[in-house]
Amino acid sequence: MTKRGTVSTNNIILTFDSTDLPSEIRVGYVKVRVRPFVPAPMRCFRCQRFGHTKDNCRGRPTCSKCASQDHTDETCDSETPQCVNCGEGQTPHSAYDRSCPAYVKEKEIMTIKATRNLSFKEAREVYNQSHPKTSYAQKPRPGNETSSFVKTDTVPSCSGMNLSQKHL
Repeated sequence: MTKRGTVSTNNIILTFDSTDLPSEIRVGYVKVRVRPFVPAPMRCFRCQRFGHTKDNCRGRPTCSKCASQDHTDETCDSETPQCVNCGEGQTPHSAYDRSCPAYVKEKEIMTIKATRNLSFKEAREVYNQSHPKTSYAQKPRPGNETSSFVKTDTVPSCSGMNLSQKHL
């Protein structure tokens, strides 16, 4: 560590006036490869959710280790971690775990944003198009993995609008 609390690395962050990055630049007599900077996803240290910081948080304080709103992570004595972003159905992990599915998703969105020069909203749309949500009703049943037939019926709703239901 240096005097001001920064860590020395071999990386330099440069800003270019163009939206297209050069593949390499010359530093003195050396060619240096250029790659886009992908920042880590922003996670609130108050509510543990992604997309904002504790200064702009409107959520309740939540423990990053067990997802409880009764205490913070400094006083947590829980033996089993639980992520507030993933819920109970996932492999036990804390909100700050780098292998958290929600973190991995946010990191991939940040990568799309940086590499394609998109806004965060546009990057999220690209991610959602390439990773469609699959409900348990749409997944094939065990022993019936080859069935890809989907029948669509129109069912009237209470408001008079037609809704489509998919049956396997």
